Amino acid sequence: RPSCCACTRARSCGGESTDPPKSSNVPATPNRSAATQQPASVLVGGIARIDSVLTANQGRWILVNVWATWCRPCVAETPELVALHQSLQGRPFSLVGVSADYMTSPTEAEALRKVRAFGAQHQIPYPTVIFSGSTDDLTARFALSGTIPATILYNPQGQEVERWVGRLAQEDFGRIKARVS
Repeated sequence: RPSCCACTRARSCGGESTDPPKSSNVPATPNRSAATQQPASVLVGGIARIDSVLTANQGRWILVNVWATWCRPCVAETPELVALHQSLQGRPFSLVGVSADYMTSPTEAEALRKVRAFGAQHQIPYPTVIFSGSTDDLTARFALSGTIPATILYNPQGQEVERWVGRLAQEDFGRIKARVS
């Protein structure tokens, strides 16, 4: 399974779910009215499912974020990803989450429960695909190093223009916004 960058650096994660850090500058639940909140889709599948979501967003900037609920840096950057998604609404931009939770869950139902609960807690408005294939297939599809979070930005022509391994920094969010605007 992929390892999170905090585990790689500190050997401390152990694959357990964590709560978001309390010191984040971005609120864990963005200020949105219940009337405008749309639940994000959570799908389960392999590379073909991920590719179908990406194909549905062709012609747009696409930010793919590979993450898991048990990865501390993934959890920490979630409020910032939600804020980025909201700030770019109306632009040709899509954010797609790819969760690695199935790799550590005993069943598909358990992975769905974890990711849906996490999405509801953080009001994630963008689609997430819980990857259910082999780690090797996911690694090959996105040329991953095996460490998450991993985030890849594709231009509207489908070409990779930038990638990050580890938690995105504020300047990374700024660069993404500048490219899409």
